[in-house]
Amino acid sequence: MISQQMQQRKKQIPAAGWLALATGFLLMLYAPLETYFTNKKEFWFDFYGIIGALFFAFCVLTVSIFAVLFLLRRIRENLYRVAYAAGSILFFDFWIEGTFLMGYLPMLDGREIDWSRYAGHRVWSIGVLVLLTAVTVVLIRKFGFLRYEGYVKNAILLLSATLLVTLLSLAVMNQGFEKKERLLINKDHEWEYSNDQNFVILILDAVDGDTFNEVLKEHPEYTDWLKDFTYYENMVSTYTQTAYSVGYIMTEKWFEDDKEDYETYLIRGYNESPFLNRLEEQGYRVGMYITEFVPAKSDRVYTFDNMLKTKAIDVDFWNFLKIEAKMVGFRYAPFDLKRFCPVYTRDFMFSRKNIEQDNLYYDLNEDFYADLLTKQIEYTDDKMFKLYHIEGAHVPFRHDADVRVITDGTYEMSIEASFQIAHTYIQKLQEAGVYDNTALVIMSDHGFSKEDIPEDRLHPVFFVKGVGERGETMQISEAPVSFEDFGTAFERLLAGADGRKIFDQKEGDIRERRCYFLSYPELMRNIECIQRGHAGDLSQLEILEKDKQGDKKTTKQEDQ
Repeated sequence: MISQQMQQRKKQIPAAGWLALATGFLLMLYAPLETYFTNKKEFWFDFYGIIGALFFAFCVLTVSIFAVLFLLRRIRENLYRVAYAAGSILFFDFWIEGTFLMGYLPMLDGREIDWSRYAGHRVWSIGVLVLLTAVTVVLIRKFGFLRYEGYVKNAILLLSATLLVTLLSLAVMNQGFEKKERLLINKDHEWEYSNDQNFVILILDAVDGDTFNEVLKEHPEYTDWLKDFTYYENMVSTYTQTAYSVGYIMTEKWFEDDKEDYETYLIRGYNESPFLNRLEEQGYRVGMYITEFVPAKSDRVYTFDNMLKTKAIDVDFWNFLKIEAKMVGFRYAPFDLKRFCPVYTRDFMFSRKNIEQDNLYYDLNEDFYADLLTKQIEYTDDKMFKLYHIEGAHVPFRHDADVRVITDGTYEMSIEASFQIAHTYIQKLQEAGVYDNTALVIMSDHGFSKEDIPEDRLHPVFFVKGVGERGETMQISEAPVSFEDFGTAFERLLAGADGRKIFDQKEGDIRERRCYFLSYPELMRNIECIQRGHAGDLSQLEILEKDKQGDKKTTKQEDQ
């Protein structure tokens, strides 16, 4: 009898080991790598930069699970059996949550999640746990624990083998093992300005025109310090997301995701950009201070003041693992645990570790604002173009009106913080004596929807003043303009035109303006639309969709 019990216990050791290995593989290798391989272009790092950290996490988790099961078996057999059954339930629950229930999850774009909107997911999540528990109890009672243990071992081995094949297939299909070009975007020459002529675009992310107009009523002083500017209140952006909007601003080319991938579009766009060609022809040096959305494979970007190719950007080991663990928990954990895994996918930008320089550019409001207050303007005789992108009023709302980091901010407060930064920037240029020889655009790349309506993000703010332009008070224009018009507008600014004269459109003109919005979470692709009325009027937005033959058809009419 004792010998038989010893043999049974020995069989339990490999069973516990396989469960530990399978769980470690699922959560620390399959989950993060599957996300990386299917979204490779959205991450700055490559496979080789993260595999060491992931393998370390896999080893730690595997050994920890096995150690717990082994110790419990040594202490008391029944404790081990309960723990093994619970572990097997959770393993299959993790797999089901991450594979079949992920479509119910909200986007991780930084905004606070209202979990009450996802009650349906909670029901499914609890239902899966209850079902798995019931099946486990039935199997153990009917066949005994040892046979149940064997069934689980076979099931997890089969499932793990399937996941491994899937992972390798995804890696091959998406060129997951490709070594990425490393682009270092730093603060070099950030505050160097020309004694001759400057052209600056300051992008305040996600400042919506409709909400800004409400904030403006509370802050009439804005019209005073913006007295040299024209506010084009009826501006339509070409896209609703920063990546595509900034891409269009710099390239003047439309991105259509059914024709080419984003990276290919961006490389081609930068290489052929009429705007960048014009700057080069006129002898401008270019600095782009933005953390993303610049093509590392374009030779052109290495002519910019603050970009260079490097192999020195490494992953900050612990910071990366902390963010990755939250990402995995958000997708794979049972519903009631997901709320403890708040993460913003953009946080991966802050897991960069550079061994060459310590002045990487981050577009955080507080970082840019601190530089505004402490850095000194330097002078050059070269003409200068600069694009600054800062988080502006983007979610999560982390700033008060004085650009202090807080935890309970609002969208309106973030807009106030954005314009505090813009005001301070204008004052800095004035004090340095380079304001009058600077053509300055203060704008947003897209709008924002408090109701989370994807197409209600096409009305950004846009302010502009030309070189030497002065005024008595801020001018407001209702001309129906669009990012489509930037090619001509920027050419005129470079030629010295006032901000009031850079667009051909006039107030009262009737015009159709092409634009795209990102449909999420249903389709996760850009949908073409036409704005026939005011930029903020959703009732005049006609949404176009392509049928299987490629013919356009209307899915939202004017009389919506």
